[in-house]
Amino acid sequence: MRIDLKPQIEALLEAQVAAGHFESIEEAIGAAVLGMSIDESKIGSLGWARPFLDEAEKAIEAGATFGEEDAYAELEKRFGKL
Repeated sequence: MRIDLKPQIEALLEAQVAAGHFESIEEAIGAAVLGMSIDESKIGSLGWARPFLDEAEKAIEAGATFGEEDAYAELEKRFGKL
């Protein structure tokens, strides 16, 4: 995907990478997107997700998780090559 940034935004991102806060501009943009607040009036309440998050937190605490490679292997087994 190609995204054109305003020069001042690109300069800000490059400065953050140069300062060592991020490995790349893509990583800095990802952090910015994940850090955005969600406007529930536009997407609706996310309260339905709380039980899933609670279950995930319990699994993490119990050590009942697996790594990225295992997750991709399971997805490929179920859905084919990604």
